[in-house]
Amino acid sequence: MAGLPYTHVEMAALEAFVKRIQNNKITASDAARQYRKKYPERSYNSIRHKLRDLAGENKAQPPASQIIKEPTETGMTVEEWFVKVNNYTLRQPPAKKVKGVKSNEASLVIVLSDLHDGKRSKEFDSAVLESRISATLCQTRRFAPRVDEVVVCLVGDLVQGTGIYPNQEISLEYGAMSQVMHVTQILWAWMKLLQEQFECPVRVVSVPGNHGRLGKQAAEEDNLDNLALYSLVCLARNYDSIEVEESYSPFNVVDIKGHRCLLNHVGMKHVGTPTMQRKAGAWLSYNECDIFITGHDHTASISDGWMGKLVIQNGSVCGEDDFGERHALFNPARQVAFLLERGQKPAEFRFLRWD
Repeated sequence: MAGLPYTHVEMAALEAFVKRIQNNKITASDAARQYRKKYPERSYNSIRHKLRDLAGENKAQPPASQIIKEPTETGMTVEEWFVKVNNYTLRQPPAKKVKGVKSNEASLVIVLSDLHDGKRSKEFDSAVLESRISATLCQTRRFAPRVDEVVVCLVGDLVQGTGIYPNQEISLEYGAMSQVMHVTQILWAWMKLLQEQFECPVRVVSVPGNHGRLGKQAAEEDNLDNLALYSLVCLARNYDSIEVEESYSPFNVVDIKGHRCLLNHVGMKHVGTPTMQRKAGAWLSYNECDIFITGHDHTASISDGWMGKLVIQNGSVCGEDDFGERHALFNPARQVAFLLERGQKPAEFRFLRWD
């Protein structure tokens, strides 16, 4: 029966599930599972593809060369967006070079990753994202008297992207370009509030994630996270107290008070295996780093079990979802913050949380 057309009765049932998905009453995965209980002759993948077709989201990802020229949901192209927010053009890259604060005082390091702007689930949407990012100000305030620099590590998946996995578009709140614009706006507002709260420079370093990629055949730098980063670079060019580093590769080595930190989004798959431990050790040794900061798995953890090197796996802002269920990772939303001082071990780790 898998290859036969769907009957009118089956189509009616599918359309009912699509409405529930669009109204955020059920996930696409749960809908497919429930549908298959009623029609076991249909394969799970066939049901998922049919749900996507009925939702009108079975669209090919546009080529990277077209993305910045196409109108977004706001009616503007990406180029027009840059001009609107900061009177800036893509042909005039800023020459500002990021320099960290050199002192014996502490730097507050805030790791942000897996924001997934544009994702919509029962427990998460753009309003929840804004609320959780804003709440980090209160949770980090206690560090204020003792730091002379705030370093924000953006470790990928700032946006949810499109076309990353089958039927993803069913659970999107809005499209890719609106994701970039929205996450840029909330991060920029948050960075300015950070600077006002701590009354010290804010430095931003980053790597892109996998959700922003424009396709498996696209260059690694062709990533929506990088587009959001470039927006922040443009916005920060006239702010002496906020510096955003231009780095668009998947690995980034940054110096924080004499500590060399390696940033990479995916980092450790199957973190407990000897193979991944050797890979992590090789990355750290090759780059002469003593701290490895990653995201991707939505699981916040801190370990010094790799050749005496510190490994920080950041959690997510979106919290539990289908991704966690598929990988048996039932972890609530968490992000990591800690202090770094010159010549001292990292200290005062704190999980930023919203439960």
